This record gives sequence, C-alpha cells and structure tokens, in this order.
Amino acid sequence: MLVVQARAGWEWPFRILAGGLLSGVCLLLLLCLIAGRAPRNLIPASTRIGFKQWITYFSFAEHPAWIPLSLLYFPFIGTTWVYLKPLLLDQGMKAENVAWVAGVAGGLVGAVASMMNGMGYAQHCLPARCSIWRP
Repeated sequence: MLVVQARAGWEWPFRILAGGLLSGVCLLLLLCLIAGRAPRNLIPASTRIGFKQWITYFSFAEHPAWIPLSLLYFPFIGTTWVYLKPLLLDQGMKAENVAWVAGVAGGLVGAVASMMNGMGYAQHCLPARCSIWRP
C-alpha cells in the first residue's frame, strides 16, 4: 500500500481496502443466498476452552513438536516486521523503496522459504521420521 500511496496518492490505499471489504460483503451475501437456510440437524460447536482442553492438546504425541515454533518464531518475525520499516525510513530511504524492500521482497522471501521448507519436509521427513503429518 505504500507503493500505491506513493504513486497514486493517500486516498487510493483506502479505496482499495474499501473495495476489498465491499467485495467480501457481497460474496458473503451471495453465499447466504446460494446456501439458503442451514439444516436444522446441525449441532452447535462449543466455544468454551478450559484447562482440560489445554491438557488434552498437549497430551497428543505430535503436538509438542509445534511448541518451539509457536513460542519462538512469531515474536521474532513480528518484531522484525514492525521495526524494519521505521528503521529504513530513519536511515533516509524513501517510503516507496521501503515498501519494495520490506513489503514485497520480504513477502517473497517468506513465500519462497515456506515453499522450500514444505518441499524439504515432504521429501525428508514425511515417509520415515515425522509422525506429525501422518493421518
């Protein structure tokens, strides 16, 4: 959106986001019209999560493998993402260039790394060692 703002003006990011929101509402209304009424035999899902559910989650053998990722990955990536853009702006880089470096290039690096990780994981771990992905 910084690139859009730099090239088209400050109001265009808001117009684009409003258009996305409006299209989501229209699609939701269309889905409601197509689906009609929900069947009467559906059982509502429980939304209450307590201590018992937490213990049950960690009792499965494959779930503790995700704990280090959950605890360590997201805070560091989030912190880098939040502080990288102001740091680049403070160093004198133009806002549009910050958008290209931190937004577009950073997103591409994340997408490529995710695909490479998935391919490597599927080739090396799935068949033999990793019970996380087994049904």
